[in-house]
Amino acid sequence: ADGTRDPVCGMTVDPATEMPRVQARRLDASCHTPVGANARLLADGQLELVAWVGLPDGSEWIRDSLIGAPELVGDEVAERMLSAGAGELLHRATLSAEAGW
Repeated sequence: ADGTRDPVCGMTVDPATEMPRVQARRLDASCHTPVGANARLLADGQLELVAWVGLPDGSEWIRDSLIGAPELVGDEVAERMLSAGAGELLHRATLSAEAGW
């Protein structure tokens, strides 16, 4: 649970660092969308991931969290958030960013 080896570069990948990235990629987030995630590796080897997406003005947010296997929580949280409407929020956030917020 201390990380896995990246097949390309051979470096150890820290799950607590990688899972927020997985979640953001799965949500198709960009530098212009309000997306955040925090992950921490627990003593039992599981990962706790807390993630959120919203509108730039803070008027609407979706938040979710999950504790589970490090290789699964990023995709699972993203899927749950998409089911709750995160895709639409991110689309609206992108339109706001393009309009200059």
